[in-house]
Formats: sequence, C-alpha cells, structure tokens
Amino acid sequence: MGGKCQDPCNCGENAFCNVIEHRPICTCQPGYEGDPEIACTTIGCISDTQCSDDRLCYENNCISPCILDNPCAPHAECHAAAHKAVCLCPSGYDGNPLKECKIAGCTTNSDCPSDRMCLNGRCLDQCIYNNKCAPEAQCRSINHQTECRCPAGLSGDPTIACFETKQPVCHSDYDCDVDFACMDGLCQQPCKLLDPCQEPTVCQLVPTRPLKTMTCTCPNHMVTSHHGQCVDCKHD
Repeated sequence: MGGKCQDPCNCGENAFCNVIEHRPICTCQPGYEGDPEIACTTIGCISDTQCSDDRLCYENNCISPCILDNPCAPHAECHAAAHKAVCLCPSGYDGNPLKECKIAGCTTNSDCPSDRMCLNGRCLDQCIYNNKCAPEAQCRSINHQTECRCPAGLSGDPTIACFETKQPVCHSDYDCDVDFACMDGLCQQPCKLLDPCQEPTVCQLVPTRPLKTMTCTCPNHMVTSHHGQCVDCKHD
C-alpha cells in the first residue's frame, strides 16, 4: 500500500486476524460471537428467556433439554418446547412416553411405523414374520413393504436366488466396461478395490491409454480452491 508493506489487519475487539493472499480475514475468538470487524461479545446466557424456545440455559450456554437430560422411554421421541423436554410416543406406538412406548394395534398400514406392516391387527416387521426374499438376499422393510437385495458380490433375482458374480476375463483395460480395468486378468473396479483417494475427494477412472488412470477429484457440489483443497461452491 503506497509503496510500503503494511499490516492489513483492522479487526474488532476479541477477534483474530489472518492474512491470506494479502487480504485480512477476521474471525471471533472461541467463546465469542458477533461482527468480527466491529466487536465480538461473549457467548452465553443467564436465564432460559435468553435462549430460544427449544433451548434452556445451562452453565451459561443455551442447550437442548433433550440433549442435557432426556427423560423419555425407549422408542419415545423427545421434543423441546418452552425450555423443557416433552416426550411423545411416535406414530404407530402408544403408551406412557416416560415409561414405555409399544407398537400399537392397527387396521391399516398407515397406523404403523414405516418399517412395519399391518398384519392381523398388529404392526409387524415382514422381514421377520413374512420374509419373501431368497436365503442369500438381504431383506429391508421400507414404506410398509419388503425390499429384497442381493448383497455386494452377488447378483440375480433376490426373491429367487443370489449367486456369485463372475467378472469377465480380460487382456487389457479396454476389454472392460467404462468403470472397470483389467487387473489380474479380470475386469475389476480399481477405484473400489484400491480406494486411493482421501475424503472428500472421489475416485474417477479416466480413459487414458494404454492403461486407464485413477484420479482424485472434488465431488460435484465442491470446487478446488487455490490451496488445492475441496471447498463448497458457496464458499467461492
């Protein structure tokens, strides 16, 4: 500035200043909040009225009463209101939410939790009481229905039989599909097998020749910063 090197920092009280690319970045110190370019004030409370309706004041901090002391029974839901914990039995359950919530009787599926189905007036898990999946398949209850899936490494009709998937024999990477490469004479997915990337980067197989190349790139919702790190697009 003006032909001289000057300290660009001019942050407010109780704020830190970091200089990146010759530009100051002001942040409030731990335990403080506010506008760091003007002044940061102590975070804290004295009474519940200084906290939002779903928080209470505990040791000068606004904390959810459900986190601080959850009085609810298993399967019950804790809701914070008027600075207190309120316990409720969720849909498909009834009982005393402070003691026990039990699966309620039913007439239709809508009376049951989404992972249960109404069978003979009771909300039951079909994967336990009416499993129609193949022995090797995985069963999940979703939206009052059963879903059968063959586990990783197996394929087939999960309601009939799952069997081991045999990879095609190959001699070069280009004998294999897009996301596969020739490894030990078989078409395999090197990104999954070798897992070379560190989060949040993701592995992609690039069609270079003679061998396909693995690259670690930022996911779609992120971009590469000038420091070579993945950052959210909104931070740009």
